[in-house]
Amino acid sequence: MDFADSVDCNGRASGIADWIYETLITMRRRHLPLQMPFPIKTIRAIAMIAFIHIEKTAGNTVTSILRRSFGPLHCDARIWRKQPTTKTKWFGKYDLECTRWIYWKLKSIAGHLVMPGSNLLEADPNVWFFAFLRDPIERCASHYQFQVQKMGVKTPFEEWIETPGFRNVQTQRLAGEVNVDQAIKVLDERVGFVGLVEEFDESLVMLRNACPLNGLDIRYSPTNVAENSQIKHRLLLNPKTRQLLEDANESDLSLYDYVKNDVFPQQKEEYGSDLIPDVRIFRSKNSPAIAVGRRFSGAMLRHAIYRPLVRFCSGSWWY
Repeated sequence: MDFADSVDCNGRASGIADWIYETLITMRRRHLPLQMPFPIKTIRAIAMIAFIHIEKTAGNTVTSILRRSFGPLHCDARIWRKQPTTKTKWFGKYDLECTRWIYWKLKSIAGHLVMPGSNLLEADPNVWFFAFLRDPIERCASHYQFQVQKMGVKTPFEEWIETPGFRNVQTQRLAGEVNVDQAIKVLDERVGFVGLVEEFDESLVMLRNACPLNGLDIRYSPTNVAENSQIKHRLLLNPKTRQLLEDANESDLSLYDYVKNDVFPQQKEEYGSDLIPDVRIFRSKNSPAIAVGRRFSGAMLRHAIYRPLVRFCSGSWWY
């Protein structure tokens, strides 16, 4: 029995969580001026970018860039409460409305549950999505390695790879299902930019140029990098496990080929001939800014207010 089930037994904690949730939404909808230093319409007019964080696609590094660039104006998106209308929980309309009560001038969000096919656009039709993709075989092998090394997973790879949630992950994160045609359609219609991990620096330079917001500081240092890659290399070099990786990522392989051969070259062409010299300059000056003020204020808002309130309202105390 999880927290949500246990609190429903006596109704008290569940009632409090629902009251907080409904109060936040009601106050937003009625435009109450309580402690609001500027009109809500001003908030709505501010452009917001949304990073689709797919596991093992340099997502932590990109998120750190957003945190450092926007500080307390960036949110690591979380689900506010269980949504009974869907089995799959994506960060959606009501989650954004609640989040904007805490992050008044929200400029960017990032997270595994940010998905361009959700109803997020109903809350803000001007959200600008972007994502990074990675070679599916490499990504999947790294995903298993991460779960073993960092999360203590003991499941043999042959069993782990049969779990639907670990197969064709990139397609699922874009389309909400294992449907490569839908994923490509979402990329074409809703995603403003897609980078490649294999060309990470080039992708960041192009992202900075494509991003509709000012202030994106793309300087970085890699985060969440594996201490060793023995597990990944073993999976890739073994013909049997490599075949399992290929079979489990057929849709992702098609999606990746489309991005690598069509979308990414087009983005390069749109950037122009200055890409190579601009990347060279970026690499020569790539040293992340400390940005103590923005990082501290963002961390305080995230850990002291946002996450505790989300945990209480959702009943998901584990994240």
